[in-house]
Amino acid sequence: MNEMIERVARAICFDQCKVNGCRCGAERHFFAVARAAIEAMREPTDIMREEGLAELILQREHPATDPSAIFNAMIDAALTEGKPDE
Repeated sequence: MNEMIERVARAICFDQCKVNGCRCGAERHFFAVARAAIEAMREPTDIMREEGLAELILQREHPATDPSAIFNAMIDAALTEGKPDE
């Protein structure tokens, strides 16, 4: 199984059951949901593109060999977009 699909499935399972830190092994039941969630994120939103581009520009000024910062900026944008202020 794909590592990212497993991670997402485990997170969904934990969120859904919250039993013993979700060590119940039921995450396999969420593989299809996890795959669908990841596929839905394939096309970034406008805010995700903007944040990714901003991070890319920052990377050009301060080069790094790991593209994770760009990916993380885009995911952070997706998670905060439309989120009510706390």
